[in-house]
Amino acid sequence: MKDKTRGFTLIEVIITLAITVIVLGVIYTFSFTSQKMLSSTQINAVLQDEGRDIENSLVDIGMQAKGIKTVNASAVGTTKYYGALLTGDKLQITEISMTGHDDLRYSFEQNGTQISLIKYDSTNSIDSTKILSKNVDKMEIRPLDINTVTVRANAYFANAPGLEVSITLHKKQGLSEITYPISTIVKFRNKE
Repeated sequence: MKDKTRGFTLIEVIITLAITVIVLGVIYTFSFTSQKMLSSTQINAVLQDEGRDIENSLVDIGMQAKGIKTVNASAVGTTKYYGALLTGDKLQITEISMTGHDDLRYSFEQNGTQISLIKYDSTNSIDSTKILSKNVDKMEIRPLDINTVTVRANAYFANAPGLEVSITLHKKQGLSEITYPISTIVKFRNKE
């Protein structure tokens, strides 16, 4: 008698490989999607923390400030008037500084994608610098009284009772790209 060895047929091997490929494809898709969601969640959390720090700094300093000292390194008394506002009544800026209640200057400066809070001493030298975010896309301001001013060319930022500050944070990491806008209103309580 002839002894037959039992083995897999070609059809059985092909079916097994097809099922294995399908299962591995589903597992890969699931792990890729969950990795992207995890990355997006982490980026969003970082941007939310940075946004909260920026808002807190703006409100803390702005509420105690006497007003705006400079916008984009230009004095606001005679050079920065509401007529300079762009579409949507917001001015895109890279720097805004305020005179604090202590008569010191506090400046929020955007350099590339980084925004820093810089405190100047009484001799106008840098006293301290704090990096608030390294993910800034743009920074815009709008005076709170923009809609009540009849002639924008006669209204200056130095006279604004407060500002709406809008900052867009943006970060890309791996395949995730998140944009996180923040907006806060700063009213100058110590305005002279």
